[in-house]
Amino acid sequence: MEFRQLRHFLEVVKCGSISRASTKLNLSHQAVSKSLAKLEEELGVELFERGPKGVTVSIYGASLERHANLISLESRNAKMEIEALRSGYAGHVTIASGISAACDIVPQAVANLKKRNKDLIITMLMGNFQAMETNLLNGKIDLFVGILPNENVNPSIAFEPLFEDEYQIIARNEHPLTQREPVLLSDLVGQEWIFSQGYLHGRAELIALFESQGLPPPKMAVETDSVEMTRALVARSDFITQLPRHLIKTQQHAKQLIALELQDVNWGSTVSICYRRRGSLPSATKAMIKEIKCVQSTGDYHLLNS
Repeated sequence: MEFRQLRHFLEVVKCGSISRASTKLNLSHQAVSKSLAKLEEELGVELFERGPKGVTVSIYGASLERHANLISLESRNAKMEIEALRSGYAGHVTIASGISAACDIVPQAVANLKKRNKDLIITMLMGNFQAMETNLLNGKIDLFVGILPNENVNPSIAFEPLFEDEYQIIARNEHPLTQREPVLLSDLVGQEWIFSQGYLHGRAELIALFESQGLPPPKMAVETDSVEMTRALVARSDFITQLPRHLIKTQQHAKQLIALELQDVNWGSTVSICYRRRGSLPSATKAMIKEIKCVQSTGDYHLLNS
């Protein structure tokens, strides 16, 4: 089994056609067909199911695809590390993060690491785990820092809990509710809420909390996909919202927003760091993981049971 055969195989899988793959590879149809035939002969199985509209991977092809993608990723990582050594730069890491981590722990870790590794190139993306999972598995993203879904995570992804980001009820600093201490959950009935689409899990828990005490669910006045807009609206009105604690630290320091002291109510989500379980991690990725853990251990980040 040769690396070029795997490259041909992956391109055919991607294109769904030997003809289109041949064009992409700048090879003849005959050359690609011969390469696949030799690979199938060596493995003793048919990797594709041929049809009038092209080819689809067989059960054997699907298994080989997973391994071939890993081999391709390792080859790319090796080339990047060797190029980094040859040219003198410190490598490249792509990190994706959820909203809370993107506004707090990740920027701090990136700033710290860049001070010591000025030639390191860092690409930062933002989104939830569901949007980033595929690119994490195929190597387009090296790390994800954020909240994981409740359902089982792909076994090919390793994850380590970093801290518990507690949800808080947020209001402007002169909101009438700030005069009550503590605030009861029943005091929130009838208030108008802003909900962020990025925290549907927290919203579901909030609704369940109201229902558990026989209270009507929160009344949604505004829904937005922007945390910045949520914070701005709350600061300028009597709307209230729920957000993770680490998302409002700056506004709290500026005395624009305040977290209401809610009696006997605590809930939140665990922020984890995730990376591919299989294969080796590039040195730049390892350095980024180490720096994120360092920020977590020295800052105001805690797990519930730690």
